Amino acid sequence: MAAPIHDAGTNVGAIMVAFHAPARPDLSEGEREALSLFAEHASIALTDARAIEAMERAMYDPLTRLPNRVLFRDRLATARAARDRVTTPAVLFVDLDGFKRINDSMGHHAGDELLTDVSLRLSCLVRPGDLVARHGGDEFTVLLQAIESVLEAESVARRIISG
Repeated sequence: MAAPIHDAGTNVGAIMVAFHAPARPDLSEGEREALSLFAEHASIALTDARAIEAMERAMYDPLTRLPNRVLFRDRLATARAARDRVTTPAVLFVDLDGFKRINDSMGHHAGDELLTDVSLRLSCLVRPGDLVARHGGDEFTVLLQAIESVLEAESVARRIISG
């Protein structure tokens, strides 16, 4: 017996059950139902996995694996809504000077490696709970979720500049 596996309505495979000698005449109704149910669950899991991949592609930069500007804007809106009298969010903008020269002279592979390294370094330099995102090209944004004074943002900015 075979039960089809679907992905978004398209048949992408099947789960098959077969018996070797001594031959068994047929599966019981309960066994057939269990096989169909298992195939249905596999189909749902495959469709869900593809949906999660699509959401990640929509919200994360494929090179650096950092959140992209879409997710950054969403998190900024959430942080702004959560601000209170004591804390408020802050945004830092990070641009890599001379990046075009590196890309032009050493190639895009070297530029991609630099962007990946910078993304890792930035992520290590911010506070827990803060968000580093790739804004585009050689530009990054940092969302400081909650600061009590401008001095906190300046401290993180100095750490990034010297880091």
